[in-house]
Amino acid sequence: MKQIKLLSLFLIAISISSCVTINKPIDGYKPAANKTGDVNNFNRSEYVLNSTVSGQSKSIVLWVTFIPMGNPAKETRVAQRAYRNAVKTARKNSTQPIDGIVNPQYTTTRVIVPLLLVNFAYKKVVCEGKSYRLKTDEELED
Repeated sequence: MKQIKLLSLFLIAISISSCVTINKPIDGYKPAANKTGDVNNFNRSEYVLNSTVSGQSKSIVLWVTFIPMGNPAKETRVAQRAYRNAVKTARKNSTQPIDGIVNPQYTTTRVIVPLLLVNFAYKKVVCEGKSYRLKTDEELED
């Protein structure tokens, strides 16, 4: 009986003690999926730069004995959501229509807490950049 108590105490101590890893933000992360509406395909006279915008997205996953519970999204998926959130926020807060973000900069933060039977993973991606609006045909004629 004493051995079972010691074993259970040992297992509890191991599961409570963990190491936490925090990745430093990575600037300049550009997933390939956000290349739609690339401003580099247009002349400078065909679009107008607006204010700086930012948006974020996160993914939280709890792993219980190798079974994910939560949203195990890949980093490119989280970055796509951050880009869309930045554009949505810019459209909501601006009086002018916004078509996209010029050279978006991505900052990624990851926290992983590995335990014996339960693991916790947290990803956060922040997208920042200048918003742009393509000129209408009437504006191009002027």
